[in-house]
Amino acid sequence: MPPPSFIQHVLKRNTGTLNRNQQVVGLAWENQLPLGQDQVTIEAEADYFTGDHGGGTTAALGQDRQGHGLFLQISGQGKSPLNYRIRYEDYSQDYQPAGAVITPGLRSEEGHVGWRFPTGLQARGRFQHFRNNRGTANPLDTYTAGLGLSGPVFTSVIDNLTIRADGFIQEQETENLSTDTTTTSLSVGLTKPLFPNITGNADFFYQFLNPHGVGSTNTTTWQGKTGVVYAFAHQEVSGTVGPQVLSRRVLNPASDSQDWQPSVNLNLVYGSNTLNFSQRILFQDRMSPGAISATTMTTNVNYRVRYEAHTLGVEMDWITRDPTSGGDTESFRFGLFWRIEFDKPAATLVMAPRTSRPGEVPTSGLELFNSLRLGTPLGEVRDRLTQQGFVVSQERPGLLIYEVQLLPLIPQRQRLVLAHDDRILQRTVLIIDFDPNQPTPSILQTFDRVRQLVLTQYGTPRTFFEEGEFGDDPLGELRRQEVSRALEWEHPDGLLRYGIPQRVDLQVRMELTLAPTLQTIRDPLWSLQQVQ
Repeated sequence: MPPPSFIQHVLKRNTGTLNRNQQVVGLAWENQLPLGQDQVTIEAEADYFTGDHGGGTTAALGQDRQGHGLFLQISGQGKSPLNYRIRYEDYSQDYQPAGAVITPGLRSEEGHVGWRFPTGLQARGRFQHFRNNRGTANPLDTYTAGLGLSGPVFTSVIDNLTIRADGFIQEQETENLSTDTTTTSLSVGLTKPLFPNITGNADFFYQFLNPHGVGSTNTTTWQGKTGVVYAFAHQEVSGTVGPQVLSRRVLNPASDSQDWQPSVNLNLVYGSNTLNFSQRILFQDRMSPGAISATTMTTNVNYRVRYEAHTLGVEMDWITRDPTSGGDTESFRFGLFWRIEFDKPAATLVMAPRTSRPGEVPTSGLELFNSLRLGTPLGEVRDRLTQQGFVVSQERPGLLIYEVQLLPLIPQRQRLVLAHDDRILQRTVLIIDFDPNQPTPSILQTFDRVRQLVLTQYGTPRTFFEEGEFGDDPLGELRRQEVSRALEWEHPDGLLRYGIPQRVDLQVRMELTLAPTLQTIRDPLWSLQQVQ
């Protein structure tokens, strides 16, 4: 058991404002227990907070406060296709240590169970209860029961068709019943490579909102979206272009509407230059009496170039709106910025990656990842993964893709990708998706959890790059390049890097990649762009 921890944080303010002085005392415990063919991991942490935080309506309300934080998680994963996770969190309203990725005033109980099919398809079920705003006069309770699917489907009929589906029923209720709503939701996304450089996708979304208050009306939303993404590369230029069409029907006595939205997205990369362009036209047909229909065109341009520690960028937004009654409107925004980073890599002791000896069976997913040495014939690598029970989910030119839970403690979708040339392994990538249905703290906790697992396996990184701070919309901030995170290690086969790379298709995900060479760590476009 590790010793108790103590953290003190002091923030000095300017004259006339309040200082912050915080102390946190904590005790954490983790243990792994065998249970048949599975490994059960138990994690627990208890913290006590005293001091100052930002307060509520005024900073003075956050002075000289006390609070607690409790965390307990039991998770299981092994050779069987079953995995499960039970989690409990309890944070008082005044438990607000600086830098903590938690929600004050939250108590949550969660149960997750998953099943992995031989083809790589994964089914997940969940039940969650969150009580927010504890310690206030009107706490909010949220109960959610859901089912999800991800991975390849209909493999015996259609090659390389993958699905991401999530359906749930949710009840939200406040103490005074000012909020009392039942939500039923279903989203389904299908992706399939149509040609070597063209990928098709189709998405369906259904939602039924049923507020129970007197005089409230139900709202039903049906939405469908389809499009293709063409990826291209010529010498130093690469990018994607993707047209798509969205149709949305909203049924509500007060706001009955039909929307259509064609759009196109273009993303280009040339050396250290990146250009993102999008244009969409939204046709809104409001069918309720007295409602105003409108046509809205939106154009966005984002260009930036990096040179060493310098970044120069141009951003432009142009929006025109033409309603059926009243005057037209037009708005335009143009921004130019220059940013320079003054930091430099710290001189740190680099811990060599742990590697498996020949014939040794890896004891963890990351050890297995590390044992797939670059330059090995693809047949040998494939045989080794087959012995571990892994089955190829997709095979594309130059790529083998496995749907696997290489990190058992991380419930999000994971894919192991082997990039090869002439059947020789050239690059290994572990892709971990974010779950867009999770709240902001859970998204950041997932990134921190994977980072901790990687640090435990590989030790102190040679260098790292952090830019920007996360806010209320982490996925959007990453997509807009407002935040960057990457860590890098030297490896016998080249470079090992973990982080959240920028992608030309604007997807947001975590990647652990091993390659002979990579772009500089300051260049965010180091993702394996061929896999969407």
